[in-house]
Amino acid sequence: MEAHENGKLSQNETALYDRQIRLWGFEAQNRLKSSRLLLLGICGLGAEVAKNIVLSGIKSITIVDSKKVTEDDFGSQFFAARSMLGQNVSLTGSEAGSCPLESHPRVSTRTSCLRLQRATASVERLQKLNPNVQVVVNDEYPSVNDMDVEFLSGFDVVCATGCSRSQLQTLNDKCRQAGRKMLAGDVFGFHGYAFFDLLEHDYLTEVKEAVKNEASSQSADHHESGPTEAKRRKEETAKETETKTVENKMTFASFEESFSLADKDKLQKTCEGYFVSNILLAFLDEKGRRPDGQQYEEDVEELNKLRLSLMERLSLAPSAVREDFAQSVFSQLSPVCAIVGGILAQEYIKAVTHKDEPLNSLFLFNALDVHKCGIVERPA
Repeated sequence: MEAHENGKLSQNETALYDRQIRLWGFEAQNRLKSSRLLLLGICGLGAEVAKNIVLSGIKSITIVDSKKVTEDDFGSQFFAARSMLGQNVSLTGSEAGSCPLESHPRVSTRTSCLRLQRATASVERLQKLNPNVQVVVNDEYPSVNDMDVEFLSGFDVVCATGCSRSQLQTLNDKCRQAGRKMLAGDVFGFHGYAFFDLLEHDYLTEVKEAVKNEASSQSADHHESGPTEAKRRKEETAKETETKTVENKMTFASFEESFSLADKDKLQKTCEGYFVSNILLAFLDEKGRRPDGQQYEEDVEELNKLRLSLMERLSLAPSAVREDFAQSVFSQLSPVCAIVGGILAQEYIKAVTHKDEPLNSLFLFNALDVHKCGIVERPA
């Protein structure tokens, strides 16, 4: 299906996206159709983000993820086929010609012939979800820190998953220099977070306002001429309000500001998920890897050390972070990925369409807390 050259929706696309057009309108869908996403990391969480956004009908998604497909991926990463396991190795000589994605139009020759990365292994299934969207793998940047401002400027929104605190801080600084909006998130077992930086963001909301009720003066006549009392009241209520579109503006905090641990007064009122996210980000920076079930005892001990250090440094109450939190942060659980990934995709759509109030600036999820499992933390 080809779109019109002017960037507007074609007849076939209008039919394809009919239900969501009814929800947010043609203008919003056209903005989605023109948007370009850079997705860093297509782990379980990244797969959820990619699925949701590709189905929404954007212009293109560029994926950067050079990590190999492992057995752990199959618990939540549903794009990489199991047949790809073990193929993420260097191919030389005659082996290069046997690369199964060598002829795929969305994969560079260098990527397909040298190694099958997690990003490369996900292209085929992701593309099938929506042939109208360009799905591209970029393997020119081995590290997030290698990406320059010029490269980031080629996208409307950058979404990073599975990155360390130092990587996210560097990336956010560069996105701000490029004037590009940034989303980020991660999932650790039962815990997850999402970060949103839309810079200075304009958006539209619909509000209902009271209007002069003209039906009340005619209520007696209506009552006598047929409508029941319930119907008459419904008619009057419908005329008492009208929906208006209101322009709004919101300013977002940077990653460094959102995860700052400097304001101790604010931190005393902050939820557990905020501290858990800080501990896990510190673990990523210190160890250069995620908590690993193969090193369970060692990692639980290290996470508890980071917990005690954080609590002592900030003078937090013992209940700020439960003692056994470290036992529930291993692997990426599929249901948690679906929730956090859904939030990230939702905020991408808000960022691009400028419809509805966005979340500012953190979403913190803890599946073990039945009373406060999902919390939005705003900057001070």
